[in-house]
Amino acid sequence: MVDSLFPYELRKKQSEIMTIIADSVEGKSHLVMESGTGSGKTICTLVPTLGYALKQDKRVLYLTRTNSQQRQVIYELRKINAKEKIFGLGIQGRHQMCPSLKQDSMMAKGSPDELSKICGKRKMEVLKSISEGTKPKSCKYYAKVCIEDTSSIRNWAFETHPTVEEFTKRCEDEGICPYEANKSLVRDAVLVTAPYIYFFNQFIRTRVLEWMGCTESDIILIVDEAHNLPDYARDIESMELGIKTLDMAKSEAREFGDLRTSDGFHIAKLMRRIKDIISVFQKDYLKEEEDAFIPPGEFLGELMHEYNITSRKLKAMASDLIIHGEIIKDVRLKDGVLPRSYIHSVGHFLSFWIEQQNGEFVKLIHNHGKTQLQIYCLEPAIASKAVLECHSSIHMSGTLTPLEEYRDSVGLPSDSILASFPSPFPMENRVVIYVEDVTTRYEDLSKDRTLIPKMEDYLLGLSTAFKRNTAIFFPSFRIMKLFLADGLYFGINKRFYVEEQGMNQREIMDLVEGFKSRSQEGAVLLSVVGGRLSEGIDYPSEQMEILVIVGIPYPKPSAKQKAQEIFYDRKFKKGWEYAVKAPTTRRLLQTIGRLIRDEKDRGVAVILDKRASHFKEFLPDLKLSPDVIKECRDFFKNG
Repeated sequence: MVDSLFPYELRKKQSEIMTIIADSVEGKSHLVMESGTGSGKTICTLVPTLGYALKQDKRVLYLTRTNSQQRQVIYELRKINAKEKIFGLGIQGRHQMCPSLKQDSMMAKGSPDELSKICGKRKMEVLKSISEGTKPKSCKYYAKVCIEDTSSIRNWAFETHPTVEEFTKRCEDEGICPYEANKSLVRDAVLVTAPYIYFFNQFIRTRVLEWMGCTESDIILIVDEAHNLPDYARDIESMELGIKTLDMAKSEAREFGDLRTSDGFHIAKLMRRIKDIISVFQKDYLKEEEDAFIPPGEFLGELMHEYNITSRKLKAMASDLIIHGEIIKDVRLKDGVLPRSYIHSVGHFLSFWIEQQNGEFVKLIHNHGKTQLQIYCLEPAIASKAVLECHSSIHMSGTLTPLEEYRDSVGLPSDSILASFPSPFPMENRVVIYVEDVTTRYEDLSKDRTLIPKMEDYLLGLSTAFKRNTAIFFPSFRIMKLFLADGLYFGINKRFYVEEQGMNQREIMDLVEGFKSRSQEGAVLLSVVGGRLSEGIDYPSEQMEILVIVGIPYPKPSAKQKAQEIFYDRKFKKGWEYAVKAPTTRRLLQTIGRLIRDEKDRGVAVILDKRASHFKEFLPDLKLSPDVIKECRDFFKNG
């Protein structure tokens, strides 16, 4: 079946990749696989999983982080269909598929939960109109799904295997709700591709499995770009409360008649008191730091002291806020506006804060642009544990090293299969070098004032000696600003493209396209490791030939980072290795991976930090260079 479904001529290692995937699926195992760009991960994963699914009546759920990755899955499925007919489709949320959002600015601002409530109400109104024999007014797109024969859309989808964007456009052209039409087809799909949230959010996962008509045990799960999963899983289980939410909740309490809790406490005053506590915490704990631990019991203790209540009464107060919030949501929904309640958000946060008393969460105050309380999840396995209920799972990425840390972080069994396949491109296409006379280590920078000038000399030399596009990646925006403030601009006679914090997607793409267009005369791009320009964007051929990493991108010291290190040390006895070295390794490999994305690409990666030697086990071609300019010149001359 595997050989019969593969639509291309087999390349190096592809047969081996498919064999290990087939073995893991047949053995109901979990596979963690690193395979470089160009190895054909998508098709090599689809072929054995779909082959098994067809034989054993299973379903393949392929999770992606981006829309472009979803499209790639569908494109590969079309190739497979030239060999054997297998139906598959992509699913996305209402924000991407609902035509009403394009015509209603209010709905466009709604959260998925709010849109679901509005959509549910409109659907009920449509169904009521149909039963009463009147013309539906709430949603013409859903009404058409209910009233008219939509088999033409179904037949077209089975024949063409459209992307989500293509399916949405076709439905809109026919006046049909794309979201509902898409949902009705999921049950017939052997392959479903969806964003992460469709599986890792428990509520949404339940809905999706209902649409598919199966349980987790029927699912072969594929997690693409899996290096994103640990942080995604932590974030989805975390919660924040900020000043804006408290101000809106205070206004909301007054709007609905000076609301009170069941014990008679004014909710508006409670919001103001919580805001005051956050201000005190900011003054006492944040100081010059971006985040800080809240001492155990401090926040709740302040509230109990203020209102002279027990912890049980405090729980009841949080419940009261949630109940008031639900009522407000219902009122707003009946009024035809977003069913949103800030009081509900505060109550939910307060209840969550009270409940989380174990070591899997840490309570912080942070100021990343705005001051907020945060309950941060340290344990990714809380969100990812549902993977263990699946028939099997494949976690893959071009950069997943170290595999053991990923396996342990997301809670996979210790006997999970770990596999790494090297890049299919010739090793001689790139050179990875480092120098040992500079570093961005904070303690060294503060003691040795010559380090930044030395690094600037390297940057000036690499940027001016060659008429080639050069990308310079810094560990952080703070470090990048140090170099710019020191006059890096003035020594380089080339066009500069500098990423700035807060750039939107359009600004980012304009920046990248401008840089790429200058490959003939050579330009310089300045960005940060771990940012959008160091992951997920390709720079083919001459569009980037020299890549410089200024310093080792270790995570910034913070309370959150320290908590993760303590957590991993307690759980695996590998605090520094898992919380510090593992993410740093992936950032390095991801950034260097931008250099060679095609068999025709050639380039040099230079790491300006003596600590690069610590990562030799993950960069086998890394070598110390006594003269980086000569090394680069020799490489390009010999090419």
